[in-house]
Amino acid sequence: EPEPEPEPETEPELEPEHVNVLVELKGGNGGGGSMNNNRANGTIVKAELNILPGTTLYFTLGGNGVEAPDNTTNFAGGGYNGGGRGDKNYHTSKKKAGGGGGGATHIALVNGTLSSIGLGNQDNIIIVAAGGGGAGSGSTGGLGGTNGNGTQGGSSGGGGGSMGSISVGTFGVGEDGSQFNNSNSQVGGGGGGGLWGGIHGGHTNSGYKGGGGGGSGISWVNTSYGTQTGITGDGTTTDAGDSSYVKISTDNGTTWTIYNYSTNNQYDYNIII
Repeated sequence: EPEPEPEPETEPELEPEHVNVLVELKGGNGGGGSMNNNRANGTIVKAELNILPGTTLYFTLGGNGVEAPDNTTNFAGGGYNGGGRGDKNYHTSKKKAGGGGGGATHIALVNGTLSSIGLGNQDNIIIVAAGGGGAGSGSTGGLGGTNGNGTQGGSSGGGGGSMGSISVGTFGVGEDGSQFNNSNSQVGGGGGGGLWGGIHGGHTNSGYKGGGGGGSGISWVNTSYGTQTGITGDGTTTDAGDSSYVKISTDNGTTWTIYNYSTNNQYDYNIII
C-alpha cells in the first residue's frame, strides 16, 4: 500500500512585535494656602513601556490644585483627576483655607479619570504620576508633599498629611479637607490625587501655628506593560513652574511629543501606537 501523505507543517503564529515607548509624566501641582504660597510640585515618573502596535493609549492630565486666597470663606478645590480640596475656616475673624491638592496624570487603555476607571479595572491603567499635596494656611503653614508626606505647620502646628499608599484612603482620589467655624484654627491642605490619594493636612487650635500640608498621592507603573526608569526624589528634576504633562517617544528618545493642558485646552487626549 502507498505511504500516507505527510501532514503539511503549519507555520507557528508569530507574536506581533511590541513598540518600545518612552514616557515621562508629571502630576498636577498642589495649591498654595491662605498666606502661604509654598506650592508642591506634582510627581514626575519616567518609564519604558512595551505596547502592541495599534493600541490606543488614553492620557489624562492632572489639574493644579486651586490657590486659597486670604480672607476667604470658600474651599480651594482640588485639581482635575482626583485632587482633594483643602480645609477652610469660614469664621468672620479668620477666613482662611488650605490649598487644593493636585490631580494625577495617567496613561490607560481606557478613557476616564482614575476614580471612574475604578479599582476593579486597575489592570487597564498603565502608569500614574501623582499630584502634589495642598499647602496649609498661615504664614508658617506646612508644605504639601511632592512624592511624599506633607510637612507639619510651624510652631508645632497641624500635622502633615500622609502620602497615599495602597489600600489606604481612596482609590484615585486625594482626601478632602473639612470646614471649621472658630476664631483660631489655621487649616490643612488637600491630599494629592494618585493611584491611591494622599491624606489632607491637619488643622490647629491656635492662629499662631500653621496648618499642615497635604500628602501627595502615590505614583505607580503597571509591570505588565513597562518598567519605571525614574521618579521625583532620585535625581529626576524639572522646572518648578511646569504644570502637568505627558511626554512620549516611539523612536527611543530621538523625538518627543508633549501633551499638556494648553496643547488643546483640555485634560484628556488619546493616540494610537
